Amino acid sequence: MANEQTPRSALGRLALRATSWFAAILAGLLGARAARNALVAEAPPAVVEEQPPSPRIWPATHPGWEKAMPEELPKPTYAPATLALGITLAGAGIVTSYWVSLAGLILIILGLAGWIGQLK
Repeated sequence: MANEQTPRSALGRLALRATSWFAAILAGLLGARAARNALVAEAPPAVVEEQPPSPRIWPATHPGWEKAMPEELPKPTYAPATLALGITLAGAGIVTSYWVSLAGLILIILGLAGWIGQLK
């Protein structure tokens, strides 16, 4: 009867094996010391001392340097997305039907017109 494995001992060995695999994975991911600390006991919370905000010190500019002029950015537009959808529909229309290609060509024209019109 001593040689027979009871379900409880088999389950216990399986649990030990799973725990050792988990420890090995943690050791690989976190390092051996961090894995041992994570499995054995909780580490005390780190104490963070609050520091007063430090004043901002701007570096002095060199002689002859000027401040950069602000650049004018283009306004947001849907033209690139419209153009991409038009190209996609035109390509899909080759396989499906000419109506899909026609819709794609119309979107390509609208997308290009919107994008080029923004350059003026």
